[in-house]
Amino acid sequence: MVFDPGMAPAMMLFYWRNEQSGQLSAVVHKFVMTNESLTEAERDTFAYYLRIWADFPGWQESQRLTQLRQSFDERVANGDRTTISQWLSDARIVGIDPL
Repeated sequence: MVFDPGMAPAMMLFYWRNEQSGQLSAVVHKFVMTNESLTEAERDTFAYYLRIWADFPGWQESQRLTQLRQSFDERVANGDRTTISQWLSDARIVGIDPL
């Protein structure tokens, strides 16, 4: 799968490792392996990927999942390294692990 932020979110999950352009892989690697802040473009790329996971219709609905989805824009799309990390930690609690 080639990463294309211009397309509508897929209804199937994919892992960042399977994306073929290398764009998403570079962002995930930077986020996981360094302490560097993501640029706005990198954050947008990462947020697009994480939103696919957050909004996937196959998750068992729960109050925690609803709260996770509602906090996405603030904590991920408009967030920083700290708030994205916190969102990912909360996602793992409800069984979502995109990394």
